[in-house]
Amino acid sequence: ASNPVLVGGSTAFLVTLFYVSANALWYQPFPHPGAFFATRSIENFPHTLSNESETTINILRQAPAQQTPKPDPVVEQVQGILKDLNFYDGTVDGLTGPATRKAIQAYQLKVGLPGSGEID
Repeated sequence: ASNPVLVGGSTAFLVTLFYVSANALWYQPFPHPGAFFATRSIENFPHTLSNESETTINILRQAPAQQTPKPDPVVEQVQGILKDLNFYDGTVDGLTGPATRKAIQAYQLKVGLPGSGEID
């Protein structure tokens, strides 16, 4: 052959075309609902009977575990100071909650600041 690339490329294309065409025309187990032409009669295809039940798998997963919030060292320090000043009655845990906000607000109002309840 004077042009081996052309011959090899054409051969590879024709072999691939044959396999794709054979697969599309003969080896599909079910008919295509919108085919341009019918390749075989519909009676030859396996059908599931309407009274047959389908097998389904129900995978039950446990709910994700609640992540415990990580304590904030700044909040923990503020809680400790407010506890020493008798503004905070809760546990010094580093977590901002209603008791922490209430204690911060009480301290802010005591020293003449606007009572936002947030650490500034």
